[in-house]
Amino acid sequence: QRWHLFAPLGKIGTSWEYPGSEETAEHMVSPNLVHWKHLGTAVGASHRDGYFDKMMGGIAPQIIQHDGIYFMFYAGWTFPSKRPNFNFANFRQRIGVATSRDLDHWEKPEEFAKNGLGVSGTDQCVVRDEAQGCWLMYTCSNGVSVFQSQDLLHWAQAGSVLRAADLSG
Repeated sequence: QRWHLFAPLGKIGTSWEYPGSEETAEHMVSPNLVHWKHLGTAVGASHRDGYFDKMMGGIAPQIIQHDGIYFMFYAGWTFPSKRPNFNFANFRQRIGVATSRDLDHWEKPEEFAKNGLGVSGTDQCVVRDEAQGCWLMYTCSNGVSVFQSQDLLHWAQAGSVLRAADLSG
């Protein structure tokens, strides 16, 4: 048996604000959950002008298996530059998707490569709502929003779970 771990990596002692940190979803495997081997980048930033994940891709990866396909949902962020000349102007964050049949080879469907899934936010959580027969995605962006999908690829906003104003004390 082989266990898989997907996580953003970076330089020790730095945060996402620094070049080279948390820009990709890295793939590790283990036979025992103790000893891990790094296989490389599963999903990376696009580095393409106008794309939602130009600067950072593969953030907060979550894997769902459905109908023999693995779906990796991840956050992509775009802004002009990281430190030392940090520039957060025109900041955008959206949720993207990559698919795989074996967990080792990932592709971003071209239909969603430039703008992601049309879902704003970061740190997504996707769950199945059996009672409603659909998928739900929760994202963070000035609160928590919820989106619905029938096929894990086309999403519509269903509401707001928590607003930023609800969090202030």
